This record gives sequence, C-alpha cells and structure tokens, in this order.
Amino acid sequence: GSVAGENARRIYYHGHPLGNSVLGTIESVSAITRDQMHAYFTRRYAANNIILSVAGNFDWNQLVALATAACSGWNTAEVGRTNRT
Repeated sequence: GSVAGENARRIYYHGHPLGNSVLGTIESVSAITRDQMHAYFTRRYAANNIILSVAGNFDWNQLVALATAACSGWNTAEVGRTNRT
C-alpha cells in the first residue's frame, strides 16, 4: 500500500515537492551529514511542535506524567516553517 501511495503521489504531483518521497532518495539521504541531521532534529523536534493523541480508556494524570517525562527536556523554541508552496 505504501509503495502504491508513493507512486500515486509522484504521478499526481509530478514536478511539485508534494510528489517527492518523504524518505528521500539514496543519494539525498547519503548526502546528509551528521551535523545537518542534528541541526534538523534540534530545529524541528520541539515540545511545542508535537500533537499527542489518545483514544479509549486511559488515565489522564498518568498520560500527562508520561508525556512530561518523555518531552520535558525538549527544545521549546519556535519551529515555524518557511518557503512553503
């Protein structure tokens, strides 16, 4: 299913960035340096840039405690996007 979805998106959005694979190509991934990946992680993985969704029977206080423990050390800087088409 994922391969068919990627091919359909590539064909439908031909030439537009929305048609690109979210995984990149072997060449594009191989060209990324450790420092570039770290800078991306630092810039994008911020506590104010995530959405936590739950469904079903859960303990709200336990959920908040787990999320806080997992994310409290994360960057909280603004992570706005630029150059979107």
